[in-house]
Amino acid sequence: MYNQGFTLIEMVIVLTILAILGAAGLVLYSSTVTETRSTATSSVGYALSAVSAGNYMMKRTGGSYTAIANCNQVSTLLPSSRGLPSGYTTNSQAVNADTSVSCAVTNSDGVTQAVFMAMGA
Repeated sequence: MYNQGFTLIEMVIVLTILAILGAAGLVLYSSTVTETRSTATSSVGYALSAVSAGNYMMKRTGGSYTAIANCNQVSTLLPSSRGLPSGYTTNSQAVNADTSVSCAVTNSDGVTQAVFMAMGA
């Protein structure tokens, strides 16, 4: 007699292996998403620090600058074609002239944050 198909135990073993691989893949995917959000938020924070420092340098050297008195205003210094990416927010904190303050930028997930320096101009 010719035997075709798989036995029940073979099917159970294959499904168990697939379930283990799927669970491992889900953990890796979740970790990658979290890491990507963190990196993206840090990049936005670096950009905000850079434009704030550049604006302050322009003030100190007598160039054209934008007055900054609040952390929220730093995002207006980003190029108008880019601006603050959608979903990102900055905290509202006063920045006095000629001082620097640590501000926070938050990702659209509401959890991932990065710190940037706002320089009062």
